[in-house]
Amino acid sequence: MLFALVGAIQAADAKSGADASEPQTLRLEIEVPADIASVWKAFSTAEGLQSWMAPVVHIDLKIGGIMESSYNPAAKMGDPANIKNRILSYAPESMISMQIAQFPPNYRFNKTMAASLWNVFLFERIGENKTRVILLGLGFQEGEEWNGFRKMAAVTNQYALNLLKQRFEKGPVDWEAMLKAARNPKQ
Repeated sequence: MLFALVGAIQAADAKSGADASEPQTLRLEIEVPADIASVWKAFSTAEGLQSWMAPVVHIDLKIGGIMESSYNPAAKMGDPANIKNRILSYAPESMISMQIAQFPPNYRFNKTMAASLWNVFLFERIGENKTRVILLGLGFQEGEEWNGFRKMAAVTNQYALNLLKQRFEKGPVDWEAMLKAARNPKQ
């Protein structure tokens, strides 16, 4: 759902990350080797989001604000192929919640199901230079189709969290190199 990177999903860890005791909740977490202020900035500013999430990003950090992004480096804000997420709530350096507001035209999953979901990201200081980011995917229902959708969301969202961690371990994502590798996986 949020942060699906076409062509890169295959590289994601296939673990579902789902907590079996809470069938309607997806819970993922990752420890990021950075202080909470830096992780928050990477998550709540366009410059920060461009360093790990997508090459083209704009965020209007307010209740009802929109985070708009594209994996196409030539995209412009307002392009119909962009992904838009509405900010439902936030508390600086503590949490942010979002829900999809616009799907890209090539979105291949059930849009009705996806539109009923929302994510809550929690930021927890666990050391001077270490932050735990917890993603709670909420709104999932029961049933076989929902279970499959939840597993897909776990893979794509874990991939995004891994990019966030790598941003602090190795530096900002080189979007040109990543997109070139996605187009030419044999090279």
